[in-house]
Amino acid sequence: MGILDRSNKRDLNQIKPPSPIPLNSINRRSENRYEIAPIPAFDRTAKIDLGVITDISISGLRIKKPSAIDLENQIYFFKLNNVPIKTKLIWQDKKFIGLKVDPNGAIAPNQNKDLIKKLTQKIDAHLSIKKSKTLYESIKRYSNENILASLINLMVELESSETDVIKLKKYIEEISIIHDKIFEKKEQSSLDEDSGIIDEPITQPTQIELIDLQTQLIATANSPEITDGIEVKDIDFAIARIGLAAVKDISARFVKQMISKSENALSNFKGFESYNILKTVMFKKLTPFFSFRDDNGIGCSLLSIETIGIDFLATKTKAALSDFYTSPMNIYSELSRLYERRLNGCDLIKVDKILLETISPVFVSLYDGYIISHQLLNPYLTIEDDITLELNRRKLNYAYLLFMSYLSCQFYIGRDNESGISLINRLTCTGLDKQEILRFLKDTVAEANKIAENFGLKTLIKDSASPSFSLNIKKFLPEDPQYNHLLHIFTNLKQYKRVAIRCEDDEYSHFILNKLINYPDFGLNKMPYTVIPCENLSTKDEIAAEAFNFFGLIIFKNIDKIHGSLAKGFIKLWREYDGIIITTFNNYNFIEFDRPDLFKFLRQHMVDFPSYFANPEIHRKMIEHTAEYLKPVYTIDKDQYNVDYIEKTCSMSFIKAETINQFAEEQLSE
Repeated sequence: MGILDRSNKRDLNQIKPPSPIPLNSINRRSENRYEIAPIPAFDRTAKIDLGVITDISISGLRIKKPSAIDLENQIYFFKLNNVPIKTKLIWQDKKFIGLKVDPNGAIAPNQNKDLIKKLTQKIDAHLSIKKSKTLYESIKRYSNENILASLINLMVELESSETDVIKLKKYIEEISIIHDKIFEKKEQSSLDEDSGIIDEPITQPTQIELIDLQTQLIATANSPEITDGIEVKDIDFAIARIGLAAVKDISARFVKQMISKSENALSNFKGFESYNILKTVMFKKLTPFFSFRDDNGIGCSLLSIETIGIDFLATKTKAALSDFYTSPMNIYSELSRLYERRLNGCDLIKVDKILLETISPVFVSLYDGYIISHQLLNPYLTIEDDITLELNRRKLNYAYLLFMSYLSCQFYIGRDNESGISLINRLTCTGLDKQEILRFLKDTVAEANKIAENFGLKTLIKDSASPSFSLNIKKFLPEDPQYNHLLHIFTNLKQYKRVAIRCEDDEYSHFILNKLINYPDFGLNKMPYTVIPCENLSTKDEIAAEAFNFFGLIIFKNIDKIHGSLAKGFIKLWREYDGIIITTFNNYNFIEFDRPDLFKFLRQHMVDFPSYFANPEIHRKMIEHTAEYLKPVYTIDKDQYNVDYIEKTCSMSFIKAETINQFAEEQLSE
């Protein structure tokens, strides 16, 4: 029974379909409010300056009063966008008044949707990362010409619990053939250089020590320790003499060494081999806890080779990428994906997808889970829009295992304490206490180091003391009534169970959301969870509730972008799922008007992410957070950032894109 089964006892196959669960409302408004640029409201009939209109809804508006004097009249007439309207006073305090628009006036509630869309203030939300032409054919050609394809197929067979000897022999022979071709091409290239002939660059990564596995196995079979006087000349006889276990061991070492040597773009990543070992060891040790069986070895193989696409990317822009990947944080950073898109027109996730689909169809069964694992680590990462995801329970559980493996690498290899805290907290769902978790991690590191020693690595992974990291969320965020309300909701989220966050700046909202779900006071930091990018969901299958049985928290990113055919499944899950569901949606997509099917179910659970227009300090803080976030890539002058961006009321993605475009131009010009 897996750790994500929260009862630890129940048989998931015997669970009856749940009934709708009681949900507590957190929003009493029947309509959404929309911030607008201030519009004067002057009642010419009564000759009263009401103040300025600050926000509107489908049937009402709010006005900031010019003074604290209470208004006495109930009915007021003025113009909204040059159209006369009749309003009724509903409430007032010292600063504001609330008015309801007369449905019989010039602008009736059902006729002002376009006006609201027009008047709503919008941030400078999008600045595209400059893209080069996407090189699909180059990626496919690279995979066909490269020895990596055969290495990967061999790796999958070695990881399988039931290795097929015939397939094993086939892949060993394929490697031998490719080895000979590469050797011949390299020799011809040397001859051409000597004769002054200039040819196209060899696609095969250079610096690989050209060793033939078949030759190595035959040599082992003829070694004095095991020879019986009869010389072995073919691979069949070699396998028979050495034994399958020894062949698998020699082949596994060969594959890992060759893949490591082929990844030239990672040559500046000190400890890359240890990183590769640790993540696979951690993955294998966690699978029994998480009810994930990897008998065919596909899951572990995919994790082992996730960086193969980096070398392809580096062949296109070597000068700009060769010094970039120096730690696990660089490998998994959202900024790395943006930088890759800027330089190559596609990122590592996309390149790996094309490479692996070309190499072997077996990876298709889990690759969507690999993509989700990046969402868990960086919920603010935007997946390229031509990638579609078909999700099921196995893929989602696989994603969570990968996520835990990433955290372990960022902690032990990258020495990132925040990742260590997150790893330990998330491991508590195994039922282990903190000391048992620390022993488990220590044993994992020791096992990884033992493998590293067998590979002849001199630099081993250092153990680490219990990590310490603290974040005061109230100091991290600016003082603001909307933020206070949001924090109140998260403090009581186990009671509310549902929250729909309406935001202006998607990426910054998800950046803060990531802080909130890892903050200890809210109780979400020890809860298994998943993150679903709605805009990438395939319409082939409905959203199935059983896919989420193992999780206590589901985050549906950008629910406003979910396809209409999937809304029914989402609404059913929203009603019946007994865990916590967080959804996010963009204010500028106006789901109240354009997606009433969603608005009906989300309305009572909506909470506004603080608006830049309501409080400039919120925007200034976003700029500060973005500058800090960009530090690993670019040297930031926070004061200059404030000067550059504070007047633009721009989004986090706008600032990131502009900075990365500038950084890329500098790198390419060197």
